[in-house]
Amino acid sequence: LELPFELPGFAASIFGEGAPNLRISGSERITIGGTSNWRSPVVLSEGRRRSLFPTLEMRQELNVRLNGTIGDKLHIDINQNSEASTSLENQIKIYYQGYDDDVIQRVDLGNTNLTLPRSTYVSVSTRQEGLFGVKMTGRLASWDFAIVASKQEGQSDVASFAGGSQETR
Repeated sequence: LELPFELPGFAASIFGEGAPNLRISGSERITIGGTSNWRSPVVLSEGRRRSLFPTLEMRQELNVRLNGTIGDKLHIDINQNSEASTSLENQIKIYYQGYDDDVIQRVDLGNTNLTLPRSTYVSVSTRQEGLFGVKMTGRLASWDFAIVASKQEGQSDVASFAGGSQETR
């Protein structure tokens, strides 16, 4: 979906130059089924009525992907699948990428991470994945800064055992 207009002056100063360009794709599947078990002739016991109408079941599967840009600074990448086994499989990544001379260099919304480089105060470099929230990095004069507000999502794991076997990790 390419919108046939440029962003107005105020919005262009925030989101950058260029027209919004968004791509959306996906699918939805709805399944309805039913079962009814009975024998002829139907015998109704006293006080209980048995319906011959089938028991219905409905199942929905939705898979949607939205990605693109608004201006040349705001990027969107969203992938949602109703069949995902954990929330980590569904991705929401919206980020703002500033120009080289901007104070705010990048703002990440949604699925993000935290990287701490090795420094005087941190003896080893570390990276934390599976965070959901807001992360902002920037530069003010010769100072680099990062601000993170997030929560850590859990990860699922599956193990199977049979007989006397043992699984180690």
